[in-house]
Amino acid sequence: MARVLVQVRFAPVLAVANEAFVGPLQQALAAQYPIGSSGVEFAINVPAPAEAPPTAIETRLWRFESVDGSSRVTLATSFVAFETERYEGHEAFLAALLHVLEAVAEHIKPVQVQRLGIRYVQWLTEAADLERLGEFFRPELLGVVAVSEAAEHLDLCLTQARHSVDGVTLAARWGRLPAGTGMDIIIQPVDAPSWVFDTDVFDDARSSYDPGELVERAARYSRRQYQFFRWAIEPAFLERFGANASEVAELREAMSS
Repeated sequence: MARVLVQVRFAPVLAVANEAFVGPLQQALAAQYPIGSSGVEFAINVPAPAEAPPTAIETRLWRFESVDGSSRVTLATSFVAFETERYEGHEAFLAALLHVLEAVAEHIKPVQVQRLGIRYVQWLTEAADLERLGEFFRPELLGVVAVSEAAEHLDLCLTQARHSVDGVTLAARWGRLPAGTGMDIIIQPVDAPSWVFDTDVFDDARSSYDPGELVERAARYSRRQYQFFRWAIEPAFLERFGANASEVAELREAMSS
């Protein structure tokens, strides 16, 4: 797994741009994420009417990372994100998320949540793994990549799908990327071909900022993502990336029934 990320967007807290205001949050997170830094993010705003010139909107970002750089918290005036490259299971991840959201509640005091999303990225970059895609994923997912005559000369093949139920959307994209090609700040270019399986489950519901309730929603969305992931993969994928024997046996039984 390349990365797991949760983002909570909230009504802007303009004081976040002030270093002194964010300082107490940094101290609250310092035991787990002691490496602090700041940066700037730019977004392009295209106003109406179309003849008006676009403008760049600058947003200050604060980042707090673990010593090994595997996990980080990012804070801006309108969101907090928690991400990790060292995923040690569902319960550990949600416990770490709750700690972050509680610290933000205490020191930043957001009022209204406007979006919650959880994203899982599986990213294969080793040539030996790309040669085994037919063993790792269902043929319905692979599409033309599963056709050996076509796959030999295939540089780029990317599929996207969205599924919405009761106000919650699962957005997925997967496929083969050529060397030197990325898709965003998470999936950045590498020097060799790669395969990405990227799922994002989110809602745009307005709610109060309640850390416990937000973690419960994230847990539900994680389970929804996992259902799609387990449908998409073959047992060989779990075996290759260290799943225990019971998980592999469970998937084999489900596929044979």
